[in-house]
Amino acid sequence: MELSGLSVKDSGDSPRVGLENLEAPKMQGFSQCSALEFERPKPVRNGAAAYHRTQNAKENIRVLKSLGRLNFGQQLIYNSGLFATLFLALNQCVAGTLPVGDLVMINTLLMQLSSPLNMIGMVYRETTMSLVLKGGEVSIKDLTFDYGSESRKILNGFSLDIPAGHRVAIVGSSGAGKSTVLRLLLRLYAPSSGSITIDGQPIDEVTLSSLRKNIGVVPQDCSLFHDTVFNNILYGRLDATEEEVIAAAKMAEIHDTIMDFPKGYQTLVGERGLKLSGGERQRIGIARCILKNPELVLFDEATSALDSETEQNILKGFEQLTASRTSLIVAHRLSTVMNCDTICVLDEGKIAEKGSHKELMNIENGKYRQLWERQFLIDEAESLDDDEAAEIASVWLRSALVNAMRRMLLVRESPLPVFFLELLKRELPRMLSRVLFGALLAVAAFARRAEIQTCSG
Repeated sequence: MELSGLSVKDSGDSPRVGLENLEAPKMQGFSQCSALEFERPKPVRNGAAAYHRTQNAKENIRVLKSLGRLNFGQQLIYNSGLFATLFLALNQCVAGTLPVGDLVMINTLLMQLSSPLNMIGMVYRETTMSLVLKGGEVSIKDLTFDYGSESRKILNGFSLDIPAGHRVAIVGSSGAGKSTVLRLLLRLYAPSSGSITIDGQPIDEVTLSSLRKNIGVVPQDCSLFHDTVFNNILYGRLDATEEEVIAAAKMAEIHDTIMDFPKGYQTLVGERGLKLSGGERQRIGIARCILKNPELVLFDEATSALDSETEQNILKGFEQLTASRTSLIVAHRLSTVMNCDTICVLDEGKIAEKGSHKELMNIENGKYRQLWERQFLIDEAESLDDDEAAEIASVWLRSALVNAMRRMLLVRESPLPVFFLELLKRELPRMLSRVLFGALLAVAAFARRAEIQTCSG
C-alpha cells in the first residue's frame, strides 16, 4: 500500500513504513532547508543550528586527529631523549662519577623542553591552516558545479585569474551562475570539481574563519538584525570606533538618511530591517564592508536596489574601497562595471567574452554589446514621456530599414538574387530586433496615453 510516496508494508495488524523511502525525502528536505536558511538570520533556526553543530563536531574531530598525530610524534621524540639521557646519567651516578644533584638538574632541564615543543606545534597549526594574504591574487581553474543534477551544470569548466589589486566583473543573463562563483569563493558550497586558490593557497585547506576574515561581501539582499543602525554597521568590525562607523556610513551615502531618522544611529531597524527600504538596507551592507576594510572584496548586485543618482555617488565610494584591493563584482547593471579592469561575460557556465568595456563594445554582435545596448535603450525609454517615446519609435522604424539597405548597397558586388539572400542572412535579424523594439516603444506610449485619457474622462 502507498501513502504519500511512502511504502507501507503489512506485517500482521501493524503497518510498517519502509525506511528506504523515508530517509531520502528526510535528507533532501534537510539539505534544502539548511541551504535556504544559511544566509538569512531568523528568530528560530533549529535546522540551521543543528547543521552548524554537526559541522563544528566534524571540524573538531578533524582537529583532534591532527593534534593526536602531532602530539604522538612530539612525545615519542621527547620521551626517547629523556630516557636515553637519564639512563646515561644514572649509570654515571651508580659509578660515582656524577653527583645525584646533577641528575636532578638534568631531569629538570629536560622537563622544561616540553613547553617549547608544544608551542612549536601550536605555531605550526596556526600558520599552516590559516589563510595568509600576500596581495589577494585569485585563481579559479576548471570549476564545475551543479546541485546534484548532472543534466544541468551551473558552472562547466569555469576558469578565471584575477591579479592582485585588479577589479574584475562578471556579467550575464539571470541564472548563468554569476552569484554561484561568489558562494564557492566563500565556501558556502563545495565545487563538484576544480580548484580555487588565493595567493597560491587552496581555500579548502585553510580554516573557514581565516578565509572569511579576509573577504568582505556586499550582498544583493543584506541581512539586518533587530538592532540599532549603529550596531548593524558595527557588525562589519566589532572593535571599530564611533568615528569609523560614521565615516563608513558617509562613504556609503547613508549618513544623511540616518540623521533624518527620529533617533539617528540609535534607531531600531526592525526584524530583518523591515523599517528600512531596500536601498537603505543595501547601503548599510555597503557601509559594513567599508568598515571591515578587507583585502578581497566581493560585490553581489550591490547597487540593484538603488536609483541612478545614488548609484553614481556610491560608485565613488567603491573607487576608494577597491583601490589597490582585489575585487570581484557581479552585476546586472552594466554601468556599475564599465570601469573595471576586466569584464567577463558568463554564458552556459563558461566565459563567453572577456576584456575591458571598450574592447567588448568593439566586438560586432557580441553578447556584452547586446546587453549594453538593450539596457541603455531601456533606461532611456523609462525616462521619456509619451510624445518623445512615440517620436523615437517612429525614427527607429524608419532607420532600421534605411540603414540595413544602405550597408548592403555599399558592399554590393553580386547579382540581385544573391544580394537579397545576403540581406536576409546578414541584416534581417538585426533589422527585426530594431523594428520590434520600436514597435514596443510605440505600443507602450500609446497605451499610457490611452490610460491617461480614460482616467481623465
